[in-house]
Amino acid sequence: MARSLSQLLSGYLAGRRMRRRRLVTKNGHCNTEYGKMRYSAWFAFMQDTWSTFVELRWYSFTLLYVSSFIFSWFIFTLIWYWVARDNGDLWYQNPPSNHSYCILNMYDLTTSYLYSLETQLTIGYGFRVITPTCPSAIVVLIVQVLVGAVIVCFWCGVLITKMSSPKKIGKAVTFTEMAVICSKQDALCLQIRVANLRKSLLVGSQIYGKLIRTTITPEGKTIIMEQINIDFQVDVGKDSLFFVCPLTLYHVLDKTSPFFQMAVDTLPQQDFELVVFLDGKADSTSFPCQVRTSYIPQEIMWGYRFLPIISRSKKGKYCTITFSKIAVICTRQDRLCLQLRVANLRKTLMIKSQFYGKLLRTTVTPEGEIIIMDQISVDFLVDAGKDNLFFVCPLTLYHVIDKSSPFFHMTADTLHQQQFELVVFLDGTAESTSSSFQVRTSYLPKEIMWGYQFLPIISRSKEGKFRVDFSNLSRVMPSFTPHCASGSHNAQGHCDHCTSASDNEGFQQNEFIDNSSATHM
Repeated sequence: MARSLSQLLSGYLAGRRMRRRRLVTKNGHCNTEYGKMRYSAWFAFMQDTWSTFVELRWYSFTLLYVSSFIFSWFIFTLIWYWVARDNGDLWYQNPPSNHSYCILNMYDLTTSYLYSLETQLTIGYGFRVITPTCPSAIVVLIVQVLVGAVIVCFWCGVLITKMSSPKKIGKAVTFTEMAVICSKQDALCLQIRVANLRKSLLVGSQIYGKLIRTTITPEGKTIIMEQINIDFQVDVGKDSLFFVCPLTLYHVLDKTSPFFQMAVDTLPQQDFELVVFLDGKADSTSFPCQVRTSYIPQEIMWGYRFLPIISRSKKGKYCTITFSKIAVICTRQDRLCLQLRVANLRKTLMIKSQFYGKLLRTTVTPEGEIIIMDQISVDFLVDAGKDNLFFVCPLTLYHVIDKSSPFFHMTADTLHQQQFELVVFLDGTAESTSSSFQVRTSYLPKEIMWGYQFLPIISRSKEGKFRVDFSNLSRVMPSFTPHCASGSHNAQGHCDHCTSASDNEGFQQNEFIDNSSATHM
């Protein structure tokens, strides 16, 4: 028993020493100490009073909140007492029966305090009442009401800011306690897993890292805190991640990596700290936030991999902007393209609009690992580009099906046999509120129609005005289209390996009705 207690004590002390040595704690707190400042710490904090009060802990906030009211009531109690004393209203001054009081029924310090509280909180019980005979009392009344309003507004602003602080948003994003080093696609990689516990997404997520260590330059100069950039990637890249489920980040240990010279035996002997950052904007509030954590050598396990965390249920389940209910595949400028439409039902514009897509599917790696939700980036273009679009009317987005496209090996016959989900995103800023937002929708293989094109939606009236016909948003008509990707069909436009396909040369219009709609988060 004594031995186990000693082990627990030694483990606790070792963990305490480890926490003290870290630059960034596991919950993201920066463990730094400032000393020998030119001015005192309190003076430095008061230079930015608002941030100082917002960053107060809750017990300090509550103490200052209560103290500010009690102190202001007491200060004005003394002022009201002085007004009453100067006018001879106090009981020990024995005012005559025909005396003109400044405040009725205020004759000592206690009643002065009660009247101060009633005035500042605008309670107005009606028992202690100011009279028009004392100009000084009227001035004090006006000043106290204004001061009370300022105090209430200030603390309400601080309270709302604290409750909506972006730091609270990051509490729902968690990193794994340990990092692992294992093989991935014939390359040695350092892997970390991160999860968002909220169902609301982080818009524009970006993940990166910094390796903090002490080094000595060839000139003999010691750099206490050298920072080396560490690039983390997901299978879909590293920017604008679809953070709908836990992601496994990986850093390739190649010749450019600071971990390249380390081995399984020397790793625990190293002296460094790996700090990982996740930047993004909350989908619900548009507030930017940053989540961070750190790993020391003892928290990196060599020769391990994370267990699978995503599975699919039997049901197959893994929201003013509206997308077309279907997508189409047709020929555009002699190239096979996947097209869809998006419209803004408001007349206010969307600033810095950006479209992109993610193809979600289950894949098997060469090592035999099953990736339940593999994310593949799908680029969408408009004739004007893909960034900072003039979103004044419905747009038709298109994705070129070339050799780099995940749709390249699909045909008109095999498309509906595939198992994937195409998720399309629109990121932008509302012109009226300057709030960031993200709109998204998804398409299954049965919602993608091969050999059709959208009907025109924009026309021009006789008066020269542009007219948008929203009834044609999801209406299509057949179009002559090859039945396989570009480069896989012959001169007659037929796929070399398709035997049962036939080109659709009709011109009848079809309208497809679906109850699904875009999700606006």
